[in-house]
Amino acid sequence: MDGHPVICAEVFRTTAEHDRGLSGNHAPAAGAFLNQPPLQPSLWMHNVHRNLVGVWVAAGGHILGSVQMQAMTTVLHPAPEAVPLILELNPGLWARWSRARTASLGRGCKE
Repeated sequence: MDGHPVICAEVFRTTAEHDRGLSGNHAPAAGAFLNQPPLQPSLWMHNVHRNLVGVWVAAGGHILGSVQMQAMTTVLHPAPEAVPLILELNPGLWARWSRARTASLGRGCKE
């Protein structure tokens, strides 16, 4: 994000992967949801056991905004427009980059 260090995230590409998302007690700290073609989804946290931040990323990597999402709720958080990328992060991770204007996917993280 904006040339800052890398956030390692699990990448979700398929509908099944999107549905599973970051649910479960052993989910990664960050997820990248790819939408090809871009979609205007609504996120919800009905089966996610921790608070997360959703970050809407437009074509060209421009960050449109973010939303704080509470664990285990059915509140819908609609995307402001069709987006090719949604990041879901632990609030502590997002706090470091909350002023970022751009985000993109890079090479995979090494374990």
